[in-house]
Amino acid sequence: MKALTKKELMNSKEQLKGNLMLSLESTNSRMSRNGKNELLLKRHRSLDEIVEEIDGVTLERVAQVASDIFSQPYSTALIAPSNSLKLPASVR
Repeated sequence: MKALTKKELMNSKEQLKGNLMLSLESTNSRMSRNGKNELLLKRHRSLDEIVEEIDGVTLERVAQVASDIFSQPYSTALIAPSNSLKLPASVR
């Protein structure tokens, strides 16, 4: 697996922060954000707090989370009409 580069991380952070700022222009997005904060956190996070958290993401932490996720066995589920798929016996 190819590691995330410093430039890719920086670009991702800047895009995320840009999208956050653009979402503030929409009343619907602002109210949705407020509602999620209230339901999930029981408080409202300031924009400065969110930007600080985004800026705090490191290459090491991204690598650790990726390792945690992709080192575990996974399951796959598929929903399809009966008899429409020809699957090997080992995955049935």
